[in-house]
Amino acid sequence: MILAWSIQEAGKYLETFKAFENKSPDQIMGRIEPEYMPRLVNTLSQVRSVNKTDALTLASNVGSFRKMANSSLKELALLPGFGDQKASRLFEAFNENFIVSKETDNSAI
Repeated sequence: MILAWSIQEAGKYLETFKAFENKSPDQIMGRIEPEYMPRLVNTLSQVRSVNKTDALTLASNVGSFRKMANSSLKELALLPGFGDQKASRLFEAFNENFIVSKETDNSAI
């Protein structure tokens, strides 16, 4: 199944799939960084307003990803360079459900 906003976009997807039809999967797969720290920084910087410097601040002050995810909103807000808004966004990212429940308002999706 291909989801596209227009027929033209769907056509581009089909052209791309056809072009890579007989290619090795290695050619279309993204490169996975083998080192932990670059992967951690990349993951954390996906949260809106969290940049690479903030991710390094988190790593050096908090430590493991598990400790970061279990940090309270107050603990995150006390980190250097973190204010209430950045700490709140990160806290929400760590604590939001991955699966949208049926009770959740779907209008935001």
